[in-house]
Amino acid sequence: MIYTLIDNDYHSHHCAPRRTTNSMNEPTMSMTAAPLSHRPTAHDLNYMERLILHALRQWVHNRARWSEIILEFNRACGPQMATRLCEALDELFHDIGIEARRNLRLYPLICCQISQDEL
Repeated sequence: MIYTLIDNDYHSHHCAPRRTTNSMNEPTMSMTAAPLSHRPTAHDLNYMERLILHALRQWVHNRARWSEIILEFNRACGPQMATRLCEALDELFHDIGIEARRNLRLYPLICCQISQDEL
C-alpha cells in the first residue's frame, strides 16, 4: 500500500496559530502562523463526508476495526445500503492503495485537518 500518514505533531506545530502573550502577560494569538487561505477541516464536511473520511483513515490505520465502520454506516443509512457502501469503499481503498502513482498523504484518525489527497 502506498498510503502515508502525515505527522500530526509537525502539522500542528507549523500550521496552527501560536499562543503568545502581550506586554501585560495577557494571552494573544500570533496571526503570522495562520494559513493564508482557508484549508478545509473535518468540520466543513457534512456527516456522510466525515464518515467516508473516517472510513478511509480507519481502513489504512487498522482494517481489523472495519466492522465498526460498517456499524456506523448501518446507523447512517440502513443495513442494505451500508453493506453495499462498505464493500465498495473497501474495494476502492484497496485499488487506490495498489494503483496510485505516488504516496497518498492521510492525517491520523482523530485529526480534524484534511490533506489534499483526502479531499
